[in-house]
Amino acid sequence: MHKTALTYGLLDKRLRALGFGAHTQKGKARIYRHEQTGASIILPDAPFGEEVLPHHLVVARRVLKDHNLGDLDEGQVNPTKRYNQYPTGVESLKILVDDLIREYKKEHPDEAEDLEVFPPHWYGPPEDGLLKIGRSIFVIRDNKVEKELRQSEAPPGYWL
Repeated sequence: MHKTALTYGLLDKRLRALGFGAHTQKGKARIYRHEQTGASIILPDAPFGEEVLPHHLVVARRVLKDHNLGDLDEGQVNPTKRYNQYPTGVESLKILVDDLIREYKKEHPDEAEDLEVFPPHWYGPPEDGLLKIGRSIFVIRDNKVEKELRQSEAPPGYWL
């Protein structure tokens, strides 16, 4: 898994500068809490010199954004590796998916950043037609989007 250019020590320093307090459950978790807003961030009790894993950075940034607490200003993050998810000969489907991703980022700009760490993926083979992008599942039939289900609209067991 790719890592970021930010260490857990630097992340700790920046969260504390934004008003978070922290306590550690030794060997398990470091729990940050912003008393004024009630915001909480739970990270592993990793050594301060270790680089922050991308999904931990996404969690921290999402909590800050959701509570209007600013940004980490962490600088450059390594790009996420792209995987070839398409069987050979499915170019038109790949074009459709690329268009969907572009449109999704326009319609949901607050989720665009998350896609860099949690890229879109298929549930089963692409021929089954279920593609997850961010907080949506797209049902695709005959190279056309049949419908989009937002996470909040889907039945409970459907999202797994």
